[in-house]
Amino acid sequence: MSMVEIAELAGYKGRSLIGSLIDRIRIKLPLELERREITIPDPTALLKRFDELNDYKAWILIDDIDATFINNQKSCLQISTFLSCCRKMVTDFRGISIRVSIRSDVWSVINRVDEALDKCEQYITEITWDQVDFSKMLAFKIHSYFKRKNILGLYGSGASKTDPTENPEVVIRELFASGFNYLGELYTPSEYIYLLTDGRPRWAINLCKRALRNLKKEANRRVIGSEHFDAVLKDYGKSRLADLYKEYGQQFPKIENLIQLFLNGSAYFRTEDLLYLVDDRFIKIYPNIEVEGSGKEIDCV
Repeated sequence: MSMVEIAELAGYKGRSLIGSLIDRIRIKLPLELERREITIPDPTALLKRFDELNDYKAWILIDDIDATFINNQKSCLQISTFLSCCRKMVTDFRGISIRVSIRSDVWSVINRVDEALDKCEQYITEITWDQVDFSKMLAFKIHSYFKRKNILGLYGSGASKTDPTENPEVVIRELFASGFNYLGELYTPSEYIYLLTDGRPRWAINLCKRALRNLKKEANRRVIGSEHFDAVLKDYGKSRLADLYKEYGQQFPKIENLIQLFLNGSAYFRTEDLLYLVDDRFIKIYPNIEVEGSGKEIDCV
């Protein structure tokens, strides 16, 4: 923030970020930042050499800015102001790009509070994982695990020489059974894990670690089978529900009540039965339900 204020005072707007930093080191103002632990003898010279390239791109990646978000005016103002500041810095300084991750439910909340965020809509990209990328991620995790444990001589040519991106399923089958049956259909290991975790990498790693700990209890088994997943699904399910409540609770406070309708119930519903259940046991009990960002009256659909 001090850098932005000084840039406005000194007329640096429209220049490159590096050029502004070079001048920032030389000026003397009450807003001057304290420089600590500089290990190079001449930071100005280093920045100048970097600036002479004229083709650099500085990326700032900021993750999980909504970790402590609470749906109140103060939190909404903090995050919306921060995002507006990021957009202004990118506009005012050449050579800088900022990427910020934020949960979709938090975005829907703050977007209603601050109309200035309408200008940010064009920059939003929803992060999703398809089956192919999910398999590669899982293969990389297993491959790095084998290398850390020095488990070589696998996949026919050695763990250290196999590229997980080329044949992810070959790598995955070194740790998992070749096929998994779910509700009468046969799935590959990555498809099965993708199904159980809704394609979310963090959930997938959580589930696989639990299954691996269960496998280690058996001395004669070397691959994870469906029985190892079954043994940990209850605890995994609790952690996944807690994750969902935390993630969407700000947008939909009654989400826990809704999910509890289906505990110990059927895995399949006809459409009319499902709508009746939600209407009779949820809508009628909580008639004034609100979902942040929906902009309309909530019904069972």
